[in-house]
This record gives sequence, C-alpha cells and structure tokens, in this order.
Amino acid sequence: MKLEKSADGIYTSGSYYNYLLSVIETSLNHFLNDTEFPYAKTSDQEKSGGGFGGGAPGSEGKPDDGSAPDGKPQAGKPPEQEIPDNQKMEQAGNEKEEERTYASPQEYIDDLNGDGKWVEYDAKTGKATVISMEGFVKHCKQAGKAVGAFDDTNRSQAENKLFGNDDNDALHFDSQLANLLEKNQSKYENFDDWESSIVEDYKNDLGEVDKLGTDLQTRQNMYNPMYDLSSYYKGENTSTVAPYWRIRSGIEQNDTALTTETNLALALKQNESVKDVDFETVWGQGHTSAERSGNSSENFIKWINDCLK
Repeated sequence: MKLEKSADGIYTSGSYYNYLLSVIETSLNHFLNDTEFPYAKTSDQEKSGGGFGGGAPGSEGKPDDGSAPDGKPQAGKPPEQEIPDNQKMEQAGNEKEEERTYASPQEYIDDLNGDGKWVEYDAKTGKATVISMEGFVKHCKQAGKAVGAFDDTNRSQAENKLFGNDDNDALHFDSQLANLLEKNQSKYENFDDWESSIVEDYKNDLGEVDKLGTDLQTRQNMYNPMYDLSSYYKGENTSTVAPYWRIRSGIEQNDTALTTETNLALALKQNESVKDVDFETVWGQGHTSAERSGNSSENFIKWINDCLK
C-alpha cells in the first residue's frame, strides 16, 4: 500500500488512503446495520460507551446486556463497557450531557454532513459511502491532546510515568520532539509560557537508564508491537508472534490516530505466523473497551474459546 500526495500537495491519496476510508466506511455501515431507529444518542455515549439501536431500554423480554433478542443492541443503550478510570473522571467533570434522537438513518447521515458532505447514503440499499477523510476527522476525530501529546512538557502523561525509572517517577522519552524543541527554541522564546529549561530536560531524560541498565529506546521497542512486526525496525522476525489476535477500538477515541490500530492489524495480517486477525473499530465509541454489542469480557472469552477449537 502507498500513501501519495493529492493535487493540493498533501498526503490524501493512494491505496493506503483508500484503505483507511474503507475502514471508516465499514465501521459506519456496521453501526447502521446494528442500529434500530429511532436511535437516541447522548454526548457521553459518543465519547465513551457508544450507543446502539434496538428497543427501549428495560423493555420486557429483552436482555439487559445492551442487545435485543434478535441480537441487535437496544436503542439509546450502549453495550456494556469497561471505561478507563481517567475517562470516568472526564465524564464526571462534564456537566453538559446533550441527547438527540434520530428518527431514521438518513437523519443521522444528514447530521454527520452538517458541516460539509463527507458521507453519501443510499436509502434503498442502506449503505453509506465515506468520501472524505477530512470530513471524518473534523466531525468525529479531532485531536484531544495538546502539542506534545503523550510526552508533554511537564511529564504529566501516563506514558511519561510508564517510562520512569527508580530515580524518577516520570521521564521524557520522545526523541523527535526533543529535536524539534532544540531546533526551534529561538521561535518558542516568543511565547509567554516558554521555559528554556525544557530543552535540557528532554536531553537529560533521553539519556536515562533503568536499574538494569536498559536505555529508553530499548524500553520503547519492548513496548511497541510494531518493533517485532515491521521491516522499519531491527526487531522484525526476532520474536515469536502469537497466531491469533483480537483488536477492538472506539473509532472516535481522540488520543491517537486511526492509523495506530489499523497499522497493527495490517502488519499482523502480513506475518506468516499469524493465522487470524479479528479487527474492529467501533462507530460512535471513544476511549473504552469498545464492542458492537454485549460485554467485552464475555466477547473476549468467547473469542479465545473459538480460537482453541
């Protein structure tokens, strides 16, 4: 697959770009197929738990696991999700909880296209076609982290703590960001909140080792599954890769780009040791244990049992 420049000079063309559009399109069509309209959605459902179709919650004769007897989730009620603690805190701090009910798939698509058309919908076939990555990003996946993202300047992210050692609870680890800060510090000096010590902080942290003498880059390689799968890294073919993989994400989680989980799934599918990759990115859900229906733990156990057959 290739990512190529489009006519306007940015990389929004080629087979890789088209594949990403197909991933988004598949996720949206699964949502439309799974959902029974009218469909009630709240802002919190989009951020974390999703929200999928079916009958009214608590209707007699329907299970209370987010799915109706026919297997479709209930309207206005998401599948059971295990939401990370930090996401629960964000929800608790969000006093504004908007709710909207969509009478039909067409009304839902019209809302997606409210700021510009990026989805085409055929009411006869019930199929949606995604025609613009830009539209998807603007409507569903705007970046949720500030510049620096996982390695921010005050070492406050969970990833900074992940790469801490016995002497420091949190460390900088992003060498590319460190290089940019050093290269452009004359420009950043014009900002009121700039601190020149940041450049030295990054430089010093990148030289740290843990109590076993392991440097930061080696620790990052150990944490990164692509190190063992991609020819870009020296670690390709140096480990035994598991034969079965199940990957789930909420397509609207805005901590990272969609390419993170998509690239992992693609790399696994190219690996000769891998027999099956069960990959889904779930529409309308964010940073949570995303599932199209049911309970993530139960679904995972069922998947394991299926692999063992």
